[in-house]
This record gives sequence, structure tokens and C-alpha cells, in this order.
Amino acid sequence: MATTEMRAAGVTPHEDVRRQEEEIDRETLAFFEQLRSDGEILLGGSGFGLRIDRSLPAVMAFAHESRTVLINPEQIDFKGLTAQQRRYVFGHEIAHMVQLVSDPDTYVRTFDLAEEKARGAPEEVRAHVQRMWHRFYNVFLDIGDNSIVDHRSMWAQKSTPGAHPRETLYEKLAPEDLSEHSLSEQFLFGVLRRVMLGVDTPLKVSAPVQEVLDRPFRYLGTNYPTFYDFARTKFFDPEQPLSVFLSALERSAAPLFEKFLQADIESGAIGLSINPVDLDGKDMDPSSAKEMARQVKRSKSNASTKAGAREAKDFLEKMKTKGFSDKDIKRMMEIRERADAVYGGLVNLWGFFLQMTQTSQLVEETRHRGGFAPDID
Repeated sequence: MATTEMRAAGVTPHEDVRRQEEEIDRETLAFFEQLRSDGEILLGGSGFGLRIDRSLPAVMAFAHESRTVLINPEQIDFKGLTAQQRRYVFGHEIAHMVQLVSDPDTYVRTFDLAEEKARGAPEEVRAHVQRMWHRFYNVFLDIGDNSIVDHRSMWAQKSTPGAHPRETLYEKLAPEDLSEHSLSEQFLFGVLRRVMLGVDTPLKVSAPVQEVLDRPFRYLGTNYPTFYDFARTKFFDPEQPLSVFLSALERSAAPLFEKFLQADIESGAIGLSINPVDLDGKDMDPSSAKEMARQVKRSKSNASTKAGAREAKDFLEKMKTKGFSDKDIKRMMEIRERADAVYGGLVNLWGFFLQMTQTSQLVEETRHRGGFAPDID
């Protein structure tokens, strides 16, 4: 409001500033309410709630007592983003929590793997190697992460071709020309760019990387035209269980990345670095992720214990109405517990059998591997 108009309306400059701040805050609160609604849809049937907490000193936290995901959008860097891009970035952060909640042990296992794989590196580059492995797992988790956002966000699905917020974001974040960077980064961010933007999107990498990524790739008996096509199919899948996701990652992308990383160490190119391309501008913090995983597991354990206690109470009351004595009911409950333990053992045994079957297929098929088509089972 101009000074003359303010005077005519009897409004002081201080009051005008206050009104503008109130209007901005109303718009912010309305936007945060929209984000909260988006986040609840993304969490889906996880059994966990979502609350916006503007006092939170981090992007995200978890309250195990109330089974609530806490998130502070003000901790996310939204600078220079459109409204749709801001919604997508927020969804990306929530989808990280969806992954963690679905399988806390597998999620934090990626951090342990990064540390383990760096132990054999020369001491002078060990810390950087570990950071690169963290980056490797974070980038591929981001791919799976974004598949969840795409799948569960109806508003994003309505975007016109070329205007999808994922596409407009990664066009900025994943550069087209990677040829001057280290081989390991060319591999990692080349895959990220083409999985996020399409396998035919323009990309410039050096010859050794291009040869590996452009040649046919075979996995579990299925042939893919290129590694990009495989990665798009296998890792950009919202229905993929996280344990299967990590298993496939370890069998396919990890050996290729390790090869390039080793070549970088030997050539001295290990020092080159691309800025983190996670949508909040940072790589995932291991200690924060592990603490949230611990809280999620604690919450799940408490919920399971309570559910078991309720079930036992219901069973006790039901058996009493049928005329059974306390001694008989106690015996029946002991039998149920033993049967549950045996059933769980059989499930684990069956899972081990399937795993061994896949391993035997790997051994059998690799005997017939040839040419330039990697064959992973």
C-alpha cells in the first residue's frame, strides 16, 4: 500500500508491514496444510501419522510414542522452485520415510555397507571412498523414492509431458555433460539422469562409462537393451520391497560402480566431486537415519506387543465363555505360541530355500556368460 493511500485509510507503516506478514504467514500455513495432506497420502497404510512441526531443528524426526512422523518444511531448501517443484521435493522427503518405515533394518544397512566397502581403500582416500558409497546408495534410494512420489501423487500424474516436477527438477540437478568428472560419478549420475528423465535423454559421458551403460544387460533371465533400461525398470518401482531392491542393487549396479571407483583411485581422479543431488541439497545423514529407524522399530514392537496382549485377552475371554478351565486355556495358549514359532521357522526356511534356488541359478547361468552382455541372477 502506498504511503498516501495508507494515510487516507488511517493505516500506519507499522500496521501495513504487520498485515503483509500476516498475509504471507496465511499463505505459508495454507501451503503447509497442502503438504501435510500430500504427506498423509504418501504414508498411506503405514499406520503412522504426520505432523508439521515448524520448531523442529531438522527436516524430519519420528515420535515413537504417538507413531507420528514430524517434518519441518522450513528446513527444506525451496529457493528458486515452483509451487509444483516444492510439493515434489516435500513428497521426496516423505518417501524417504516411507522406505525407512517399510523396512528399517534394510534401510540402515545401506550405511553399514558403505562403511564396510570403504575399509579396503587406501587410508588417504578411505573417507572419500566411504562418502562415495554413501552417495551411491543415496542416489539409488532416491530413484526408488521418486517412484513412490510419482505413483501416489495424483496431482503430479496430471502434469503434461516435459512439465512433470521430477523432470524439471532433475534437468537442473543432474548435468548433461559429465565427461570431465570421475568415472564413478559419471556412472552414478549418468544413470540417475536417464532414469529420472528418460533413457534417451541427452547425456555426455566418457567412452569407458558409455560402453558399460549402453551395452545389453541381463538380469534374472531378462534381457534389457541397456543398463539404463534395467535401472529404470528395476529401481524405479514403487512396489519393490526394499530388501529385494537392495539385493538387486548389490548384484547389478554395485559391482559396476566399484570397478569405476577403483579406477578413479588408481588414476588419482578420486578428488573430483559433483555436488549432492538429493532434493534437499544434502546426502542422507547416517546417524539421523539410524536413530529414526530405531524409533520406528521401537514403535512397531510396542504396537505388536499391545496387539498380542489384546489378542490373548480376547482368546481368554472367548474360551471362558465356552466353559474351559483356566488350566485348559493356559495349555491352549502355550500350544498356540509353540505353533506360531514353528510356523515362523517354516516361513524362514522357505525363504532360505528360494534364496538358495536363485543362487544356484546364478551359478548355472554364469557358466554360459559371453560377449558384452552382463548376466546377473
